[in-house]
Amino acid sequence: METVEIVQSGPAIWAQVIQLATVFAAFLAAMAAYLSARESRRSADISERHSAQSMTNEILQMHINFQTEIRSLQRLLPAEVNDAGWEPTREEKRVIRMYWYAVFDEWLATIKLGANTQHIWSEYYRNGVKGALLNQAFENELRDMLTGSTTFLGRPKEFTDELSTIYYEVHGKSL
Repeated sequence: METVEIVQSGPAIWAQVIQLATVFAAFLAAMAAYLSARESRRSADISERHSAQSMTNEILQMHINFQTEIRSLQRLLPAEVNDAGWEPTREEKRVIRMYWYAVFDEWLATIKLGANTQHIWSEYYRNGVKGALLNQAFENELRDMLTGSTTFLGRPKEFTDELSTIYYEVHGKSL
């Protein structure tokens, strides 16, 4: 009888060994899936941080480029530019005109082309426009541009509307 029991017990043991091996393999697969998911999330976090930093760097570079342009135009104007009654020469009027084109570029890039950059216009660049609109020579040149043939890349009404809003905030009347 013992021989029969050993023969009968053999397949039962192998079935248990196979079942135990299957459970162990399932455990290893679950651990591998967990570790893979954790590593994938870590990689996604790193990628997201890198992407955010890249966006910040691009915005910073855009700002530096705009400010470099504005500063180079300011250097072309005399120290008296903010004096009451200052009358610009023809060349200085051209510089003022270039300033307004630079302002348009700031507006276009931050409001129309950049979904993540609109705050830069509203928090920073808009204030610079307010300062320029306090200068009669800048205001006069802007009026000439808006009534002339300047197209502002096909967006004259939108840009004019924004400048009119800012002008109203500064002077309490329409541009």
